[in-house]
This record gives sequence, structure tokens and C-alpha cells, in this order.
Amino acid sequence: MDFTKPLGVFAAALLLAVANKAIVDYLAGPVRKRFPDIDLWWLLYVSLGTGFAMGWFANINLFAELIPTMAPLAGKILTCVITGGGASLLHDIFDGNGATVYNIYPKAQ
Repeated sequence: MDFTKPLGVFAAALLLAVANKAIVDYLAGPVRKRFPDIDLWWLLYVSLGTGFAMGWFANINLFAELIPTMAPLAGKILTCVITGGGASLLHDIFDGNGATVYNIYPKAQ
């Protein structure tokens, strides 16, 4: 199996996840400054939505080469969820050391 193509798709998904986190942080910055005590628990869902949209329109599928029997739509949806979860989620899934839950949007001090 040639791993060149899956690594290219992984790099694209990682780039989208990092860009998604940067966009959400940029949009949440003014909210954090204006309301420093607000609980931003919902920001994870905003990140998931924007990452899903970015992954969907980029038309990437992390699972196409790795699991050939998986339906393309299912692989694309899972890829979009992973992209929306952020770069740390993508790293945890493919790291192999087990998933670790990170607080990617800590409260402003």
C-alpha cells in the first residue's frame, strides 16, 4: 500500500483543523475581551460546525485509502467531524497512544 496519498490527505485535514481553530479563536477573542467571565462552553460546537463546513467543502476523506470498504459518505462525514474537533483531536486519533481530552478553549484569565 502506498502511504503517500493518505499522508497528503492527513496533512490537508491537519491544515484545515489548525485553520479552523485559528478562525474560531479570532471570532471568540472580542467576546472574551468584552465578557471575561462568560462561560464559552458552546464554542466547541461552533468549532465543530465551522470545521465540518471546511472539511465538507474541501472534499477530503481520511478513510478512503485506509478502509476501502467504508462508504465514501461515511468517511467524509467522519473526516469533517475530526476536522471540526481541532488539531489536538486529529493528533490524538492518529498518535496511537490513546486519546487524551484537551481543553482547547480555556477561560480567559
